[in-house]
Amino acid sequence: MIYQTVILAVLLSIFLTPSVDGILCFQCNSVNNSQCVNLEHYAKGRFIVPQPCQVIENENEPFCRKTVLTILDKTKQIDTRVIRSCGYIKYKRECYKTDNDGHQEKVCQCFDDSCNSSPSLHSYIVLTIVSFTLCLILSP
Repeated sequence: MIYQTVILAVLLSIFLTPSVDGILCFQCNSVNNSQCVNLEHYAKGRFIVPQPCQVIENENEPFCRKTVLTILDKTKQIDTRVIRSCGYIKYKRECYKTDNDGHQEKVCQCFDDSCNSSPSLHSYIVLTIVSFTLCLILSP
C-alpha cells in the first residue's frame, strides 16, 4: 500500500512539474516594460515570468543574457535601457563592455534557468511536498 502511495506521489510530481526543452530566461525590454529594469524589486507582484528560449536543431545551445544599454545623445542626455533575452553566440567572458559612438553596453551571459534575474525553485519543492502529502491523505 505504501508503495502505491509513493508511486502515485512521484507520478504526480512528474506530471505537475513543467518541463522545458530549453533554458528559461527573462525576456523583456525596459523601453516597453519598466519592470525589466529591476526584476528583484517586483518579485512579489511580478508580471514578467521566465520564458523558454527557442532550441534550434544543429545550432548553439541557448543561454540567458542581460544587456544594460546607455545611450548618449548630442545634448549629453543619458537614456539607460535594460534588455533581458536569450543568447545563442557565447562570448569568452561572462560579462563584457563595449563603448561605441553614442552608446555603451554592458552584456552579461549566464547558463542556468532564470539566471538573468534570481527567482527561486521554491514553488516546485512545495508542489512536490503537497502532492506527496495529498497521496498519503487520500490513500485508503
